[in-house]
Amino acid sequence: MNVDKRKKIKEHQQLHFQRQMAERLDFYRKRDLATEKPEKYLSLIIDGMDQTKTFIPHFLGRKATLVKTSDLVKTHITAVLNHGSEEPLTFVDRGEYPHDSNTTVAIISQVLWIISKKVIVRQPRAKRRHTENEMK
Repeated sequence: MNVDKRKKIKEHQQLHFQRQMAERLDFYRKRDLATEKPEKYLSLIIDGMDQTKTFIPHFLGRKATLVKTSDLVKTHITAVLNHGSEEPLTFVDRGEYPHDSNTTVAIISQVLWIISKKVIVRQPRAKRRHTENEMK
């Protein structure tokens, strides 16, 4: 590889690292806002475990040669952390669904539903309003 090409690749790599750091700093800022003002901001982080670690039964070290991987129950575990409450939520799937963006959207929907049940919503004070069709 010639020197100019190598220099160009290095410049692209540095630009990539700068953008990556900017994304992280933006995430940290939003995470901190959600931690400081959970009634106003929401920040969630979602991560799924490596599937080979969630087979049931799980063997410490190497599994016995007589045990076939196809005989193990496959599970997929996804964890969600709400930075406003620091409450972790765990979702377990036994392989009924493909793990794609639909799974992530379904999990986010469930998390938002759970959070909405815990939030105390202030009811506005009742005000008497007059309408034209109202009987006097």
